[in-house]
Amino acid sequence: MKRAVFLPLLLATLVLIWSGADLSLAYYPPLQNITGPTVVQDTETKVTVSVHNPATGEDIPYTWTIPGGAFAYAVDQLSNYQGMVAWRVKDLSNNKFQIVTGVYDPNPAMGWQISTNWGAWLAHETNILAVNDGVVLYESKYTPETPSVENPSVIVDYFATYDPALEMPGHPWFVGWRSTSYSFTDYSGGNTYGHVVKDGVVAYIYYSPAWDYELIYGIFDSRLHFWSTGNHTSVPVISALSINAATVSYRIEPNSFSQGYDYTDTTWKQGQSTKVMANFAFAPLEPKPNQFIYFTDMSIGANAWIWMTGDGFTTGDRSFSHKYVKPGQYAAKQDVTGPAGFDTISRTVPVKASSLTGPLLLLLSD
Repeated sequence: MKRAVFLPLLLATLVLIWSGADLSLAYYPPLQNITGPTVVQDTETKVTVSVHNPATGEDIPYTWTIPGGAFAYAVDQLSNYQGMVAWRVKDLSNNKFQIVTGVYDPNPAMGWQISTNWGAWLAHETNILAVNDGVVLYESKYTPETPSVENPSVIVDYFATYDPALEMPGHPWFVGWRSTSYSFTDYSGGNTYGHVVKDGVVAYIYYSPAWDYELIYGIFDSRLHFWSTGNHTSVPVISALSINAATVSYRIEPNSFSQGYDYTDTTWKQGQSTKVMANFAFAPLEPKPNQFIYFTDMSIGANAWIWMTGDGFTTGDRSFSHKYVKPGQYAAKQDVTGPAGFDTISRTVPVKASSLTGPLLLLLSD
């Protein structure tokens, strides 16, 4: 059998979406209360979700539609986890799949961000769909009609997160993937297992009889807007895979190992914990007085947050909404603490006075 070959890790920015949870990267309370997805199939297949905005009291629905009802498509693996939704769609005519994901961005320029796995139908199998802590992970298997050493089947694991710091409608989803080629000539092939998605980190193990074991892991660096990934190749069995405070832990008998991300040089370091990183986004970018501003935490490895908005308001919430009463330049500050340390960051929020128009402007000019 041909030796399994790991293709290079690909990093890309593609049309996708996401949100999060404890220790996640793109986390959306105060808008995490989502109902659905619910499915209705008649002449069309419709999947509906709705988010409640407690700041404004609005319920904001979205319906994803594709022509063809229950005899054309099957919809399953519907997920709703702390602001993020995802589901799988199978085309019954050719047994190919799509993964659809969604999150509501409170930025008035954004709204619901729905994506259908980069706009293409996936071949053959998508057996894993995990939604947790700011990341969606799914795995696809591509099998040619006649597998061979020259034309092997391929496993691809995709993982992505939504980046609310980028005000780019349709393009704020960041994706990393690992492509693994293996041959079916003796039907032993290769497979992945042990997938863990937690604290904004994804990790899983690949095994092939020819290649043995490899651990793959990745985290999204929200300050630099890219996925940082690493791997540990080993002949012995890799076991006890876990993630805690964004640090990957595992065991290769008789030793235990850990891998932690250091955002100061964007590298993974063995034997170190993931360095705590403060970061946040706010929207809209140029708010008016008494307009809701949504502060979204994007920190790494933190479990406590202290915010100071620059106008005397403080909160320990993970993410929150706030109004500034008067125009001005406000220094919004976030202090974060986690098992591996402390970090802080501040950003200027420019609150601009509303422009005067119409009868009011004429009155003041008299």
